Amino acid sequence: HQTCAMSDAKFNFANFRFTLTFESDEFDDDASKEFFLTMLDKKKSKEIGTVEGHLIDRTGKVNSARFFERCDAISSELQGAGLLCCDNQGKLRPALSKLICDKQRVARASRGAGW
Repeated sequence: HQTCAMSDAKFNFANFRFTLTFESDEFDDDASKEFFLTMLDKKKSKEIGTVEGHLIDRTGKVNSARFFERCDAISSELQGAGLLCCDNQGKLRPALSKLICDKQRVARASRGAGW
């Protein structure tokens, strides 16, 4: 897959190196973009695995009231996770916000800025 250097990120944790790459630096028409997270064992210089996922823009590029529809366009599993965690605008459900127990993390996750 081709990646855009502007979106790439590398970070270390313990004996592992993680590389995050995006297919594109632009969101698709459905306001999502595919990403890959690769984990490397630094001591053995061996790739351990790769996770593939989708990042959904919840900031309003595409009508935010279509969050569940955008999740379903990618996969039924993502729609299930979206239904469990968010409302149809992509905002965290109150019950999940209470479980996080950190107002700053809840605020960042609610506006789409991550954890």
